Amino acid sequence: MTTEQRRALVTRLSAPCSCEIEPIISWMKTLPLRERESVEVAIRDETCEFTPSPDQRQQYDMMSWRELQSLDPGCITVGSHTVNHPILSTLGPEELEFEMAESRRILEEKLQRPVDQFCYPNGSHNPGVVTAARRHYRVAVTTEPGFVRGGEDLLQLPRLGIVPQPLLSWRLHRFTA
Repeated sequence: MTTEQRRALVTRLSAPCSCEIEPIISWMKTLPLRERESVEVAIRDETCEFTPSPDQRQQYDMMSWRELQSLDPGCITVGSHTVNHPILSTLGPEELEFEMAESRRILEEKLQRPVDQFCYPNGSHNPGVVTAARRHYRVAVTTEPGFVRGGEDLLQLPRLGIVPQPLLSWRLHRFTA
């Protein structure tokens, strides 16, 4: 999609942002879930001829269910992150319950193992969201940076950010080269 096509799409969607990708994503995160889904459909309709290149697939595709199932649960924990990645603090009780419960159900069904850890999408949570997480999960992490200390609320744990993949690869392989 060209810049001009994105600009026209942003105008049609009445998006109060530039035609650059990151501002569009940031704006979409502010939308109520159903409205965001409508915008996603409009974008898919506008880009129906798009086919990712092999490089784009390599860079952006997520793991398949088969790849996830092959991870050793003794080494790798798969946690829940909702079905639709909404800003949880903007949802009503029914939507919040669905996002948390259904995400866990799907993961446990597909992986055939318990999923009792959660990460708040975009780190967004409030007391109601934490209460809902407490009903479904044993542990949840925020996006607040830090180390876990004794006495932390297990449903509001800080975490360390992930290392960018090329740097991670270098660190893993630097001593074997």
